[in-house]
Order: sequence, then structure tokens, then C-alpha cells
Amino acid sequence: MPYRVVGVDLSASEKKPTGLVVLESVNLSRWRCVEARLLYMNPASLAMKIAEYAPHLVVVDAPLSRPPQGAGFRPAELQVLRLGGRLLPLTLRSMRLLLERALALKKYVESYAEVAETHPSSLLKISGCSIEELLSIASLSNHGNCTVEPAMLPRDIRDALLASIVGVGLSKGFSIVVGDSYYTRFILLKPGLCRVGKELQK
Repeated sequence: MPYRVVGVDLSASEKKPTGLVVLESVNLSRWRCVEARLLYMNPASLAMKIAEYAPHLVVVDAPLSRPPQGAGFRPAELQVLRLGGRLLPLTLRSMRLLLERALALKKYVESYAEVAETHPSSLLKISGCSIEELLSIASLSNHGNCTVEPAMLPRDIRDALLASIVGVGLSKGFSIVVGDSYYTRFILLKPGLCRVGKELQK
């Protein structure tokens, strides 16, 4: 059975699109995209859809835990900010709505898969990578109707793709887990992952 990683760019409302990308590998070396789509679903229905792919890991672009009382950021987010990422505080109404949907999704998904979170724009900024470079690093290819051509992807699917790639990075060694696992498992690309090679080329 192939190892599958699902990336989810969760929307704050089922009236707005949630991006979903499924990647799989039989040897954890070369990966292929087997699904990339937009969904309009509540957390329970979305979790049921994700379960159909029998994933081992689900990486969500949304907060999966509440911050300490009175705080806008969790320990993992403070570390992301120190590394150069950009995040919105969970005190904002829009982020609170997203948080509630994410917590509900996590409750369902963690019954059948490991769950982690990430933040696509921050992981790109911190790593110095472009999405094209990440496709190469992850040894990722298209399959069937699933495309990973960045220019052809809606933003929601692009961010779901980045979430799935950072999950792949845990098996290939180019991703790290930051923060306090009591609050969340937050995955990023290694800081400066692509920047080092660019500096050597100058």
C-alpha cells in the first residue's frame, strides 16, 4: 500500500473553497500527485472525503490548537515569527472562525491519520525556496488528471500542494517540526534550504 500525504488549505467557511492535494509514494523516494481539487464542505464531510484516500499524514494550513489564554500566538507560531515567517494573530475574528473549523476537522481526522499544521507563505520565505524548486526536491511528478504545474494551480490548491510537500519533507529530511508539541505539531521547511545553494552560485 502506498504511503499517502494529504495537504489541506482549509477555508474559514464551507461557502469558500478548501484546497486538497494528495501525494503518494511506494518507496518514500519518488512521489506523485494523485488528486488536486477544490471542495466546499463542513469539517465532518471533509474528513470523510480525506479518509477515502487512506492517508498516513494530513498537513493543514490552519491553526490546530488554541493559544494560551490571553495570547494571540502559540509557542510554535512565535518560533515561526522569529525565523522570519508572517502570521496573523488568533485574536482576529477571521482567524477564530478558521480555528474552530480546523479544530473540528482535526478531531475527525486524528482518528485515522497523523495530523500536523503548516503555513505555506512562511515556509517559502523561511526556506528561500520557490514552489518549482520544491517540486524538484520532493521528486514529485504528475499522475492522471492531477497537475502540479504552479502556473495552472488556483491559490487554494497551490497552498494545499505546499502543505503536502512539507509533509513529504519529514520522510525525505528537508522539513523540521517547530514549537511545543503540547499545542501543535507545526512543520516547516529547513531554514535557508534553497538559499544556501543560491549563495554558492553567486
